[in-house]
Amino acid sequence: MLKLKPEGHFHFTAKGANGMPYDLDHELFNSINIEEIKKTIGPQDVRYLLKKANSELWPRLLKTEVKVPFLKIDSVSI
Repeated sequence: MLKLKPEGHFHFTAKGANGMPYDLDHELFNSINIEEIKKTIGPQDVRYLLKKANSELWPRLLKTEVKVPFLKIDSVSI
């Protein structure tokens, strides 16, 4: 389940195929447009396409400067 707030709060919970629980809670760098979210479910992953609320350039995806290895920016879709 995905819970988003326009100011950029991203909270995702799910159970994997092996029953392992996943819980991701992140603050994105800035606001997003929650009306234009696209979701794709693959055999081994879940992808969300989030659009920024404005066109300004973000220096990173999250407010924190800590790198999260399983989050990435898909520059093809930008």
